[in-house]
Amino acid sequence: MTDPTATPASTADAPATVATAGTILVGVDAETPSLRALEWALRRAARTGARVVAAWTVTSHESDDDAERALTERLREARVAVEALDAADPGPRPDRPDTDDPDAPARPALEAELLHGDVVGSLLARAATADLLVIGTNYTPSVVGRLRGTRALKLADDAPVPVVIVPDVELGGRRGIVVGVDGTDKDAPAVPWAAAEAAASGDELVLLNAAALPVGAVPAYADADEVQDAVVAAARDTVNAIAARVREAHPDLEITGRITSELPVVALSEAGATASLVVVGSRGLGVLRRFLQGSVSAEVVLTLAGPVAIVS
Repeated sequence: MTDPTATPASTADAPATVATAGTILVGVDAETPSLRALEWALRRAARTGARVVAAWTVTSHESDDDAERALTERLREARVAVEALDAADPGPRPDRPDTDDPDAPARPALEAELLHGDVVGSLLARAATADLLVIGTNYTPSVVGRLRGTRALKLADDAPVPVVIVPDVELGGRRGIVVGVDGTDKDAPAVPWAAAEAAASGDELVLLNAAALPVGAVPAYADADEVQDAVVAAARDTVNAIAARVREAHPDLEITGRITSELPVVALSEAGATASLVVVGSRGLGVLRRFLQGSVSAEVVLTLAGPVAIVS
């Protein structure tokens, strides 16, 4: 099944300067967040030369014909929404020497597929041949909303590729690829991926370190201000060291270091309100398991006010 509104293209036609061309798999259904996920993927593909595959899992309550009609309509809605977004806010653009009008948004290749089986299993199987999985989330604190949210976390846990989770928010006017860094091993996959994403999309890379002191971390005999200053200084050294390594791989990339005394959860949430994308690393401990155990950081992944990528 192909998108009737798409212009034939292939990833081989992508600009040579684009580093993250490939296949973006988008899980699509009748819910609004999946439309936002498709919009995000199409805008990202226009900047990076990637191919977008919109996948609809056929439920037991619908026929293939019904699912195909619904998916075709969803693709049309996404195209219209993206054209409106690009007209209002073209956003950052990478160098595109292959075109006479480098500021004109590209029209990425868009394909449609019907999957069968349970949603999580079918998307995970299809993601094995993709480079990025994009899904929407309508997580809310309600019981139903939490169950829907854990499905997104399950996909993030088990997907063989990075996963971008897109909530139902306005996507226009956002700037910056923000990656949380703390100098631990979770930075290893997240930072290079975020840097490549920023370089390919023409966006700024923001290295965010939350240098907050946990409650009770300062002994009664110590000067709290001196301890906080030392923590901030160490955080600055960490950010500067990471920035230096990134510049070796991407010498033309705009990089900003940001040190905050907020808790990581608060800092990432605030950044997500205006960022194009927030990138977090996973140590492979299982985002879903941490969420079910009450981890604040895992829940924030789903309650960010913007798209978030989980890279493991």
